[in-house]
Amino acid sequence: MNIKKAVSIALLGVGFLGLSNVANAACSFTGKIERVYQTATNTYVYMLPQTSLSSSYYRYFRTTDADLSRAVHAAHEGNRYVNVRGNARTCPSTGTGRYGGVITSVTRY
Repeated sequence: MNIKKAVSIALLGVGFLGLSNVANAACSFTGKIERVYQTATNTYVYMLPQTSLSSSYYRYFRTTDADLSRAVHAAHEGNRYVNVRGNARTCPSTGTGRYGGVITSVTRY
């Protein structure tokens, strides 16, 4: 394999890795769950920032996954700190209600 071909393949691979990071960008938020709202098909999770007792905004996420819903309910009932990761491309920085996307993971502390 000549050097030009090897460099081209390497650059192409790096380009694809860069694109996959953008496509898999996520909104991650750590704190205590303030409220869980359950419908027939969705579980909504509402969180406030850790640094403010009277915040002007809240972050919320949604899931239809039964296992993630159980994890969210357990963390809320246990008053535990959690990190909730959603599939929103970025965490919105404006507005009162800031949607973080569909939950992809919940980590309890």
